[in-house]
Amino acid sequence: MYMLENAHTCLEMKRKKCKELRKEIKALKQSFNDLQVSHESLKEDHEELGNAHSKLEKAHSSLLEQAKKEEVIVTCDKGLYM
Repeated sequence: MYMLENAHTCLEMKRKKCKELRKEIKALKQSFNDLQVSHESLKEDHEELGNAHSKLEKAHSSLLEQAKKEEVIVTCDKGLYM
């Protein structure tokens, strides 16, 4: 009888531990899924920023080439007002 009670006590402790571990696994899976969604969103944003950066580099190079060809002189006309 003593061995059965002892086994029952051990079984109950293991059940509680399993239940806690299941809850923890569920929370970790949810957290992982959230992180995956966030990661995918960040990858898309990074790709968009890379594309925008490339376009800006091309525009900058084009402007530099245009400035070299035209030898544009930039002036600032403040004017005198009294």
